[in-house]
Amino acid sequence: MKTALFPGRFQPFHKGHLKVIQDVLKDNDQIIIMLGSAQHSHKLGHPLTIEERKTLIIAALKEANISEKNYQIIAVEDINDYPNWVSHISYKLPKFDYVYTGSDAVKECFRLAKKENKVIDVPREEIPISATEIRKRILNNEDWEELVPKAVEKLLKKWDISSRIKKISKPSSK
Repeated sequence: MKTALFPGRFQPFHKGHLKVIQDVLKDNDQIIIMLGSAQHSHKLGHPLTIEERKTLIIAALKEANISEKNYQIIAVEDINDYPNWVSHISYKLPKFDYVYTGSDAVKECFRLAKKENKVIDVPREEIPISATEIRKRILNNEDWEELVPKAVEKLLKKWDISSRIKKISKPSSK
């Protein structure tokens, strides 16, 4: 049984993330979706809580007819220690064979750790969607809905993510 790891912050989960998961499951039996920066929320780069991120991903995968038996979603806190990051996540997660990432930092961490896991590059050009761009569009009242699965759009609107992002983007008056 082959298991892949797909680490990310998923702030928010978008169609690019969904495509990667669908492609990964063509070559692997299981995927571990690792929610990084688990301790952060209600900040401009991290507007969603860990539970909200899980809810978005589950809703999108259900909508895409991806069976719960094919994935696990596991939250992992940052340790801000690149040399030890791979050991940290390896301790927190079930065994995985492959790592799918578009992050240069993640690739470098695995290279330095000299782990046996094969790191598979997910070129960002193939998936021209970024959560940063989605958050920027929400903040600026621009169209963002076409970049996320319908289930994600519905939940973000229900949670009034626009108001939250606008509120947290204003400098505090301390």
